[in-house]
Amino acid sequence: MKTKDILLTFDFELFLGDKSGSVENCLIKPTLEVKKIIDKYNLTSIFFVDTLYLYRLKKIASICEKAFNDYKKIINLLQSLIKSKSYIFHHIHPHWLDAIYLEDINQWDLSNKSRFAISNLTISEIEEVFFISNEILDEIYNSKLKPIYSGFRAGGLYAQPFGLFKSQFEKYNIKLDFSVLKNAKSTGLNGLYSFDYSNYPIDNIFSFSEDVVLKDDKGEFIEIMMDQFKLKGFPKIINGLYYRRNSNKDNWKRWGDGKASGNILKSTKKVNRFLSEETYSIELLNNYKASLYINQLKCDNFIHLISHPKLFSEANVEAFEKFISITLKKYIVETDVFKMLERSSMLTI
Repeated sequence: MKTKDILLTFDFELFLGDKSGSVENCLIKPTLEVKKIIDKYNLTSIFFVDTLYLYRLKKIASICEKAFNDYKKIINLLQSLIKSKSYIFHHIHPHWLDAIYLEDINQWDLSNKSRFAISNLTISEIEEVFFISNEILDEIYNSKLKPIYSGFRAGGLYAQPFGLFKSQFEKYNIKLDFSVLKNAKSTGLNGLYSFDYSNYPIDNIFSFSEDVVLKDDKGEFIEIMMDQFKLKGFPKIINGLYYRRNSNKDNWKRWGDGKASGNILKSTKKVNRFLSEETYSIELLNNYKASLYINQLKCDNFIHLISHPKLFSEANVEAFEKFISITLKKYIVETDVFKMLERSSMLTI
């Protein structure tokens, strides 16, 4: 049997607009549902935890019982994920520093996006947010053995210019970056923050030093990129028909109940009504598309899913299990990023 590498990564966060959504519907319920599959099939996963949210929540928790209960639930859940072989890594959305707590509904307003990306911060603010993030991860691990290196995904994927926070990677033993989505670019708030990942190395995983898309074989950091899934031709038409037939069903309704930030990622490739590109992710899966993912593995040995529990529905989770169960019957599957890197001799563990 052939070996396939399937990287399962989750951005553990609330919605980032003027209504964050509830902890129960955006984080607890969908994560517990996907955890059942992680445990059932003995999978390793990575959860990128929105640490500045937990920092703000912890402060409010000292004076608000509802916030205290949310914080306790989240920490307990994340610690249970560690027991299930999940890694907990850094995910930093700086505009949580400006979020307003809405006590009457126990949610948050994150409409102030003036500090949406790390590049919007001063050097002292960058140092502060990485310090906070590291403290939160230490609390989550709670003296449990942490992985040999830590990992990072930039909020909104805004990991450029990397030089602004390279020193923080060195300081906090962050060696792995997961921020690059091939052929994606984004510019927000009148050009106040941006990234461009239109040019990247041929390797899915490579060493870098000064820029997350500039390969450097002697670099001290490792980029693990995400690819775009192409829907084209007849499968795109079938998927569209399948969606229209099922989208109004109750089990297709997402659990999350917040409002998005409005941040837009654009593909640098030309798309049309016969061709589109999207991330590999659980929230975009259905039973038909799961079969397309499985077919894709015939020619690809590496697939990196970037998923957001807040966007999950019951149908998504069912389709994810279909994808995993069939794939495990056809291939030897590796889901542990450190074992992937060790096998490729990029890390010695």
